[in-house]
Amino acid sequence: MKKKVKKLFTAAILGGLGFLAVKLCQKDEVQDKLMSWMGEDLFLAVLSKVRLAGDVLAWPIHFVAALLP
Repeated sequence: MKKKVKKLFTAAILGGLGFLAVKLCQKDEVQDKLMSWMGEDLFLAVLSKVRLAGDVLAWPIHFVAALLP
């Protein structure tokens, strides 16, 4: 039982950190700094892959929401 709670707690913390990182990266100042540091092509490639991963992870939620009246 303790292992399940520990895994759930770890997943919640990682999810929270991921959420904060996404919210931070949505600010224009941070995007400008990342784009100048990484280069525009690499930044846009990474952004595309992150959006694709988000869509892949969220498809079950969208599928169930489409089935509900």
